[in-house]
Amino acid sequence: MRKYIFALSLIGLIASNAQAQQPVDIVQKFGIAMRQWCNTDEIEYREQAMKLASVKMKCLVDDKIIQDAVANDQSQLLTNGTQEIHSYMCLFRDAIPHGQKYDMSNVKVRPDFVEPTAFKDETPPCFVSADLALSGQLMYNVTDIFYVLEGQIAKIIDFSSDISLGKALELYSNRKYNDAFKMFRKLAYADFGNFDAQYYMVVMEINQQGCSFLDKKVRDKEVTWFIAKNYFAHNQNAVNLATKFPLDEKQMDYAHYPSLYEWMVRCKQPAQSGLMMSFNEKTMTAGFVNEKGSLVIPYGKYSVAYPYHEGRSLVFSKVTGRCGFIDEKGEEAVPMIYQNAICDFYKGRTWCVKDGDAYLVDNRGKVLKTILQHGNLCTYAPVGKYAMLFKKDNVFDIYDYNGNLCYEDYTSWSFNSSSGLVTMKKTGSEDVQYKIVW
Repeated sequence: MRKYIFALSLIGLIASNAQAQQPVDIVQKFGIAMRQWCNTDEIEYREQAMKLASVKMKCLVDDKIIQDAVANDQSQLLTNGTQEIHSYMCLFRDAIPHGQKYDMSNVKVRPDFVEPTAFKDETPPCFVSADLALSGQLMYNVTDIFYVLEGQIAKIIDFSSDISLGKALELYSNRKYNDAFKMFRKLAYADFGNFDAQYYMVVMEINQQGCSFLDKKVRDKEVTWFIAKNYFAHNQNAVNLATKFPLDEKQMDYAHYPSLYEWMVRCKQPAQSGLMMSFNEKTMTAGFVNEKGSLVIPYGKYSVAYPYHEGRSLVFSKVTGRCGFIDEKGEEAVPMIYQNAICDFYKGRTWCVKDGDAYLVDNRGKVLKTILQHGNLCTYAPVGKYAMLFKKDNVFDIYDYNGNLCYEDYTSWSFNSSSGLVTMKKTGSEDVQYKIVW
């Protein structure tokens, strides 16, 4: 009887080990296919690799290789955190004719890795780390973390940089919650498309892990804002969170904005420079609190205030209705003489309008250029590369932040909340695109 029990236990152990090795096998097969593709340029090997990374939700890649590609993208349309495996493969497709080599080694399952989650019934991924040695047009010696889920690679992230999603997950797995939270939060604010870091940050705030330095109201508003922002972006994790944790819109202090959508599009980050906008319903004025919840810039003067960006906040006077920008001490940096403005700066400059004309100003209020008879601007459009200056109701010209006219007489625009891309259209002309800059 004991031998029988031992035999059953041994069979169970072998089966368990085989199952544990399966994620490693998947990643190794991916590495072999990539190496063979680089060596032979045979499309069948590329297809083998793609099949291993084709899941119901497309495999996303956010490792050092793709991050550098985004940083060097001349079109300025690529965004970290949103690139699919196809973009990764295109890098190798272009490099293979130039002698690209690919080698994977030290592939091992990471049973010590866990991720922050708000759902106990959620199937967690298996984490596998692997060292990559690339030579040729792409020169890299890096370590990546592969998420393996339901027998396929669901995600590939960076584990080489000191500040990376992989390092933050390692800190969280070792229960160094304070350090993990700060790293997740830094990454969450660094890029519009870093949905994973934003999700992990929010989950840690919900679970109250590592975020004790944040005042409860500040924390709750940040949670609500990021869930809502990513819900609009159709991020599945955020959709699940929004379903489980109904959004209390009162926490968002957006009552003085025309709509929740404007608050989400214009106020791309709820906190900057350690300051978060706060609205007082008794006085119907806005101020700013620090991360401990203490009022730093008092209520009373401003009917509307937008989050800081590049050390400046767009504010509207409660008395005159005109707007300008204040610095982090609450002192006027750009005069309160304008009727409207783009709330963020791009490379130290922004666009304002008053009395039928548009003005390009720097962060000290100096007027760099005046565009006559352009009395309105698109305040919804996220900042970055271009500004839409209206000369009549539905017709706008597109200027850059050097004051140059780039495109004329465009008639519509749209914002993709998943990719962060703004697209401007005109009948008979090519679309003009740029990506959101946080």
